[in-house]
Amino acid sequence: MLTSPPLRAADLVLAFALLGAPPGTPEPTPPPAEYPATRAAVAEAAYRLDLVSADGRAGALAGPDRWQEDLDELRRRRLALEGAPELWHAGRLPPREVVSRARCALRQREEWLRAMAGAHADRAAAYTAAAAEAAARKAVWDLAEDAVNPHATPYDRRLALKGLREAVGERAWAEVWLPCPE
Repeated sequence: MLTSPPLRAADLVLAFALLGAPPGTPEPTPPPAEYPATRAAVAEAAYRLDLVSADGRAGALAGPDRWQEDLDELRRRRLALEGAPELWHAGRLPPREVVSRARCALRQREEWLRAMAGAHADRAAAYTAAAAEAAARKAVWDLAEDAVNPHATPYDRRLALKGLREAVGERAWAEVWLPCPE
């Protein structure tokens, strides 16, 4: 296991500045004597920005030979999280068990409607449209499932929250409204 020197405030300021640059901005690899402290600071900053999990800090930067690639990946992640709700918003959603049941009900409904569309050619268009509606509702609940999943990384959960807010719209998001699974 790699050990790092204690973090200094100056190192963290540099790390946040490095992560704040656009992907592709060239950044020379720190000198070998400074690399461990810089690496530790960037990993800590990435953790604080929800770009990596607590367990992912150790692997946030693979090594000096991949410095630019890893830094750009963290920068892309930072951009992806721009405008994403904070993780505490997941607590506004229904419990995971409720979300899982809703997803299951919608999946079954969609399958039944698709089967009915195949069995009843005269009403296939109506069944297909209803199946598409069920699939759209399930996609919303899939995002809710990802957002409340305690085993997912904070990065993935925040991306799901961002997608969920975009899927339901700002008004529904403010009211914590999710489409009824039935």
